[in-house]
Amino acid sequence: MSWAISSTPTQNPKYIIAHTDLDGIARAAAAKRIWRDARILIRYSRTQPSTMPNTLAEALRTWISQAVPTGSEVLFIDIPVDVTKPSEYVEALRIFCHDRKCIWTDHHETDAPFLKTLSEISTALWFGPSAYEYTLALVQWLGGDPREVENYAILTGFGDRDPHVIRVLRSRSEDISRWQKISDGMDVLIRQRSSSSDPADYEPLVSWMADNLTSVLAEAERLADQIPTPRDIVTIGTRVVLVREQLNPMWGPKSLERAALRAGTLYAVGVSQNPRDRTYAVRAITYWVALAEQPDAIEVGRLQAFQRFLQEEGRRAFGPPAAPVVPGYATFDEALRAAERLANIIAQSFYEPQTTTLINDRYVARAIATDFANIMQKLTEILETQKRMYEEYLELKRRQVELLERTQRHEYD
Repeated sequence: MSWAISSTPTQNPKYIIAHTDLDGIARAAAAKRIWRDARILIRYSRTQPSTMPNTLAEALRTWISQAVPTGSEVLFIDIPVDVTKPSEYVEALRIFCHDRKCIWTDHHETDAPFLKTLSEISTALWFGPSAYEYTLALVQWLGGDPREVENYAILTGFGDRDPHVIRVLRSRSEDISRWQKISDGMDVLIRQRSSSSDPADYEPLVSWMADNLTSVLAEAERLADQIPTPRDIVTIGTRVVLVREQLNPMWGPKSLERAALRAGTLYAVGVSQNPRDRTYAVRAITYWVALAEQPDAIEVGRLQAFQRFLQEEGRRAFGPPAAPVVPGYATFDEALRAAERLANIIAQSFYEPQTTTLINDRYVARAIATDFANIMQKLTEILETQKRMYEEYLELKRRQVELLERTQRHEYD
């Protein structure tokens, strides 16, 4: 799906603004192959919040407005609407794009009213949800040949954990493990750039990728093994691996992925430390490469198991569903015990072959009644959790609509 207003080529200065992860950086490089003279505005700072993608409104009001002269063409890549402050996000775009030609693109889940509002401010295109297809479609829309950016699209797919790219590679009998290694190495390159200065400027990396992707991929493959693979692991059931050593503070999720790859499981659970307050967190990841060709019910079962864990722990999770973090444990041992409980709950959520013990006939009715009661109790808990999550989802959407209506009333006034 796309919401597009076609643009004609101009001689105006061009700028590309993108997310600071592999998905955004690789797609910016693909776009730069078409917009050869474009400046890249991708910056990240741990100490300057206005560089963060989720504070785009503040960045537009400050350093981006200062860097981009009026009359320029500006391409936004992979920066979603800030659902916590949608009206502020939209209004900042409206002011910035008033005297600049903006092209806003994204693939994250969003609402038609947002797209409609954005299309009134700028050229607005939504290519989604696949990160891989987003890259190909964007390059084609810019006037390029999608076949020439295939490897960039694969990188964006790995950067965003897009299952579609795995199916594409399997259909071509390509070496998926090599692309996984390259993806890991690209994360090392990006991390090196982010630690080299503050704020970090990603324009040199994007330009290198646009001009000579082959050499970048070779360097990424060489650097991939800088991401540590945990050694102290134990497999629980057939689908979960528990990492019993403390995760590397720089590479927690990536190390968990490597543990899952080593153990041949779909899920990995471990413990990391927050360097700011020295507390510990339980981390879990879905090894998305292995999950890509599994039925959807598998991941639904894992999500339900995770909700059960949160209820039993009385805690909240942060981060994306495929890589949640449960913070706030005082010691490593406490967090490890919690991680082991989570790993067991996930393992138990799947059917595992077990030895069947025959029982006396007079106990059959009692056993069936007990099992039925347990099943109904679990189903009730699941339904109640899903109902609560859906109600929270509806409330968030209601607030978004209210904020949009206020923004529109303000515009008309």
